[in-house]
Amino acid sequence: MTPGCIRTASVILSSMNSSVDPCSDFYEYACGQWIRGHPIPDDAPSVSNFENLGQDLEFALKELLEEKIGREEAIDRESAIGKAKFFYKLCLNESEIFDNWRTTFDEVVAAFGGWPSLGHQLQDDVSIEKLYGDMVAKFRADSLFKATVQPDDKNSEKHVLLIDQPALNLFARDFYVLAENEERLAYLQLIRDVLVLLHAPSESATFDAEEIIEFETALANITMADDQRHDIAELYTKMTLGQMKEQLPNFDWQLFFNEVFRDITSKNGTRISFDENAEVVVYGVEFLRRLDKLLPQFEKRRVVNYLEWCWFFKTMLRDLPDPFALTIFKFYKTLNLMNVQKVRWHGCVTRINSLMPMATSSIYVKHHFDHEAKKQC
Repeated sequence: MTPGCIRTASVILSSMNSSVDPCSDFYEYACGQWIRGHPIPDDAPSVSNFENLGQDLEFALKELLEEKIGREEAIDRESAIGKAKFFYKLCLNESEIFDNWRTTFDEVVAAFGGWPSLGHQLQDDVSIEKLYGDMVAKFRADSLFKATVQPDDKNSEKHVLLIDQPALNLFARDFYVLAENEERLAYLQLIRDVLVLLHAPSESATFDAEEIIEFETALANITMADDQRHDIAELYTKMTLGQMKEQLPNFDWQLFFNEVFRDITSKNGTRISFDENAEVVVYGVEFLRRLDKLLPQFEKRRVVNYLEWCWFFKTMLRDLPDPFALTIFKFYKTLNLMNVQKVRWHGCVTRINSLMPMATSSIYVKHHFDHEAKKQC
C-alpha cells in the first residue's frame, strides 16, 4: 500500500459520517463530515474539492511568482517566466497603478478613436470590425463574439480560426432574458458608477449605461443556452471567409481577421493576411446569423460604447485599486460571488494565470511535477 493510497483513504474516511444510516441519508453518510469541516469562505460563492485544489494552485503560483522579487538581482524580463514575474510585481504595486493608470487608459482610448460615453466625438468613418479586431488582438477582450486560434476539433494537427458566442459579463444568460432582477440592476449601477468614475457626466452616464445594458441584453437573447450546446459535432461548422461574406453581409469578417493579425508575422517574416478562401470554424452558426441581423438595428455609437465598456470591464477594471475595486466588489457581493474583498495577490495570480497560461504552467511543472513519473509515461 503506497503513501498516496493511505492519504487518499484517510481523506475519504474523515469526510464520512459513519454514525448515519446510509440507507436513510446516503449523502450525509458519505459527505457529512466534509461539509462541516469546509465552510464556504467569505470571498467565494462555494467550496468543493476542485476549488480547494485551485486554491492550492494559487498559493503555489504566488510563491513561485514571488521568487527573486525584492532581491537586488534583476528579473530576466525577456523570458516568458520573467515577464510573468515582472507583471505580477507590477500588479501588486497599487500605488504606482493608482498614479499612472489614467495615462495608460487615455492613450488606449485615444488609439481606439475615443469613447463616446466619456464625451468623445464618434468618428464618422469608425469601423466596428477594425475597432473590435484591435481589442481582440491586443487585449483578448471578447464581447460581440469569441474569436481565437486553436487546434481543429476534427483535425488536431491543424490550427484554425475559430468563432464562438461570447462569454456574457453577467455570467448567466438568465440574468438578461428574465424580467428585471437584482443582478441586472446591480450591473446597470456598476456601469453607471464606473462611467462617472471615468469622468462621464452623471446624467449621460445613466443614459449610456441603460443603452449598454439594452444592447447586451439583445446580444444575450441571441445566444444559445448552455443546455443546447452539449453536442460539439452538431455545433461545428466550417466556412470560408467568402461564404461568411455572402451569408453574413453586415459584418466584414475578412477585415476583422486581418485587423486581428495586423501586427503578426509568420515564421519567415511575412505579414499574415487572409483572403476569401481562408477557413473559419464556427461553433453555432445560428448565433452568427442572428448577430448579423442584430447589428444593423443599433446605431454605431451604442455598439462602440458597448465594446469599450467590455474592454474596460474585462481588462482594466478588476486590476484597479479603490474606488474602482470597491465599486466592483459591491457588484460581486450582489451576485453572491463574495462577501469580503480578496487580498490583492489573489487577483494578480488569477490574472497572470489567465493571460500567460503557458508561462505559469511551465514554472509550476518545473517545481511541482514528478519528473520521474514523466519518464515512466
